[in-house]
Amino acid sequence: MDTERVPSAEQEKYDALAKKLMDLQAVENEGRGVNCVREVAISLERGNLEDARQVARTDGDKIRGYPPIARVIRDELFDGDAPQFSEECIGGINEEIYNSRKQNKI
Repeated sequence: MDTERVPSAEQEKYDALAKKLMDLQAVENEGRGVNCVREVAISLERGNLEDARQVARTDGDKIRGYPPIARVIRDELFDGDAPQFSEECIGGINEEIYNSRKQNKI
């Protein structure tokens, strides 16, 4: 008898978002990644949406330092409804610092 678990459509969605976040974070910080984003992805892989959201809320100040990742979290983890990841919070100085880091590799 085959006992392999067949993922639900909901879990497949979580897994796809987790993979996207893992891929995005992996190239940051000279390849060292972003630990709090990995934690969000791991929670999603475990099927725990609320834990993933809680980690994102708690570490939102760190995540906002990576605007491309913050936008994915806002749009896909919170379905666009996360004030701490609003464009006003993500853009501006966070975007400038992020772009400067990318250009100067600091």
